[in-house]
Amino acid sequence: MLLFPLSSKFQTWKKATLASYEIAQTLAKHCKPLSDGVIVKECILIACEKLNPALLPTFKEISLSRNTITKRTDEIGQHVREQLKEKCATFVKFSIALDESTDVVDTAQLAIFIRGVDKDLKVTEEFLDIVPLHETTKGEDIFEAVENVFEGFELKWDR
Repeated sequence: MLLFPLSSKFQTWKKATLASYEIAQTLAKHCKPLSDGVIVKECILIACEKLNPALLPTFKEISLSRNTITKRTDEIGQHVREQLKEKCATFVKFSIALDESTDVVDTAQLAIFIRGVDKDLKVTEEFLDIVPLHETTKGEDIFEAVENVFEGFELKWDR
């Protein structure tokens, strides 16, 4: 129970922040430049002005600058990573799959996938991480990259 009522200004700010996160997620999902948030906001304001000018001040509250979208995308990514880490902690056993390829600037990229099973025998398959291999792609380089990812996700080799 709230001891004091939340102001409508706070409610507007809260909704604007939520909208900013959802727009950032949509831009990231569609692989759009993060600077497109400014264009999205401009389009929203044009539509609002034509449909309901009274709501214009509310829509102006949505922050969609490049820096804000970058920050929101990073926060969403960290949240997803934490969820995956929690899911991996429930695995009784797991296996990994590795795929190495070279990107457009000739840097080797190691993709790491995980398939795990929990105590209820529910199987989960997820993309775990992608690691650039800057120097060489020898077995020891690949092992070191996998070991670092295991440490980051707190995965145990005996599982």
